[in-house]
Amino acid sequence: MAGNTYPHMERAFTSIQVGWMSPRQGWIKGNKDGAQIMQNQQAGCDGVVRDDLGQWLSGLSRKLGSCSALMAEL
Repeated sequence: MAGNTYPHMERAFTSIQVGWMSPRQGWIKGNKDGAQIMQNQQAGCDGVVRDDLGQWLSGLSRKLGSCSALMAEL
């Protein structure tokens, strides 16, 4: 039935190349990210620390429990 149909929405996707940029020689760099599952509000975060050669120095991964995506990012 036509009354039970929904208009199809098309999305345009664009591919972009992203990569890690090293810090200056002798420095280290930390990157982190957080995410939330919208259905149950559960969130987590992770991070990594690398030297100027890209060598892994340390990392973390944490389950945060119930919080917003913004709080997970912070």
